[in-house]
Formats: sequence, C-alpha cells, structure tokens
Amino acid sequence: MGRHRARPATRAYRAAEQAIAAGGDLEAAVRDFVRAVNQLPGVKTSERDDAVNRLTGDHAEAAPAWFDTERLF
Repeated sequence: MGRHRARPATRAYRAAEQAIAAGGDLEAAVRDFVRAVNQLPGVKTSERDDAVNRLTGDHAEAAPAWFDTERLF
C-alpha cells in the first residue's frame, strides 16, 4: 500500500481502536472502519481483513458478517 493510502487507513484504524478502548460499541467501530477504508483505493482485501481481526480480537466470530455487509469490494 502506498504511503498516501496508508495514512488515512492508519487514522481510521486508530479511531476504531480508540472507540473500542473507550468502551464504544465493537460492531459500530468495525463498521465505521470498513466504511472509511472502502473510500481508499488500492487497499488489499487481506489488509482490511487483518485489521478487522486485530480490532475484534477474541470477539472475531461476529466480525466477518459485519465486514461482509459493509465492504464495497
């Protein structure tokens, strides 16, 4: 991923991470992250999937459904 694409993706990831750490809704944070990354060209599906898995940690069983309903690729 190019540097100009990495920065917005990193910002979206950190925003989701902070929302989760602050006790926010995990599903909403994941969906917001995926929607933000949908707007970025050239981000590989595997990179998006890995990020969602890191965000959800032990709660990953529901994350694929959230990811699939929000992704636009």
